[in-house]
Amino acid sequence: MTKYLRKATLDDLPTITQIFLEAKAFLKASGSPQWPNGAPNQATFKEDIQKGQCYVLIVDDQIGGMASLVLDPDPNYQVIYEGS
Repeated sequence: MTKYLRKATLDDLPTITQIFLEAKAFLKASGSPQWPNGAPNQATFKEDIQKGQCYVLIVDDQIGGMASLVLDPDPNYQVIYEGS
C-alpha cells in the first residue's frame, strides 16, 4: 500500500468536497454539533488550495483524506466563550 501527502490542486476539489460532506453527515449522525452552519465548504477548500495550505493524503493513487494547515490566526478562535 502506497501512502503519501501532497499539496491539493483545484482538480482535487470535487473529491475533497465529497469527503467533507461525508464527514459532516457522520458527525451529525453521531450527535456532534461540529460545523452546523455549512462552513467549511467548497469555497473554503478552494481558497485553502489557492493559498497552498490544503493537503491530500494519497492511498494507492486515490485521495484518502485531506487537511488544511493554516498558520495565520483564525478569527473564529480569537475569542471563545463557554466552548462556543
